[in-house]
Amino acid sequence: MKTSILAITLLAPILAFAGQGKEGGTPIRVRQNINEAALKTVHNNIRYMLESNVVKKRAKYILKYTSTYQWKKLGLEFSASEMINDINQSEYYLADKSKGESCVDKYGKEKFATAKSNDLGGRVCFDLSKVYERGHLVSYEELLAIVFHEHLHHFGLEDIDHEIGTKLSQLGNYLPMNIIHGSCRMNLTGGMDSFNHRLYADDFGSSDFQNTDEWYLQDYKQKSKTVIERIYEYSGCEKSDLKLNLKCQRIFETRVGQIKTSDFICKAQTDQGFMYLTQDMLGFINVSFSRWD
Repeated sequence: MKTSILAITLLAPILAFAGQGKEGGTPIRVRQNINEAALKTVHNNIRYMLESNVVKKRAKYILKYTSTYQWKKLGLEFSASEMINDINQSEYYLADKSKGESCVDKYGKEKFATAKSNDLGGRVCFDLSKVYERGHLVSYEELLAIVFHEHLHHFGLEDIDHEIGTKLSQLGNYLPMNIIHGSCRMNLTGGMDSFNHRLYADDFGSSDFQNTDEWYLQDYKQKSKTVIERIYEYSGCEKSDLKLNLKCQRIFETRVGQIKTSDFICKAQTDQGFMYLTQDMLGFINVSFSRWD
């Protein structure tokens, strides 16, 4: 008995310390708060992207600058321009759950997004109550893939596994995803001091091919100029604000017998910062951007 009283007496300060406060700290509640905040942010951002047609702009931009080679690999029987027309004509409709509205597919199931088959220019329905479903938030990348998926329905394609829609969205994975901020600077940088872009540029060069050093340099300079203009255009910046100063030169020249090879690099000064541009062997120009201090 004395032993028990002594043990309780020794533990009393510890028990009192552990029991201080009305409620102990719990990471579960913190995690719920973080998840709820993330849900609200994503919900609002996706609503803005749909209502302001930002997601349409991104989808059309990707289609507009997809190369013929890339498009043929998809095996689609319609053109990219036809899909752009469908996107332009289609209305994005947000279901109002307070009025009992939902997006229902042809099987009677409620989905995050639905569109009728063989209905060019038809409406696309979005149910934002399903932004968070089965423990997962819809990402911006997934939103774009779903948008393409629904427009494929307009052309009579099922795209059951979302494979084609995902491939279409990934054609623009070198572009900045988050362009919802409104300002040119924020759209370009995503709030960061620097970023990297990778843009397919083989279709942006000069015409009238000439096998001369001067032609190759000018061709690369033209590609670089167009790539920068595309990045600005996509980010919602005014072309008149670009104030582009572009300098390009030949580097790493090598000779093997009569064959001469060389690489090129460009440095561009813009109103928002400076960029270095290099081209890889697959026809992409890689852009490294740093903002002005």
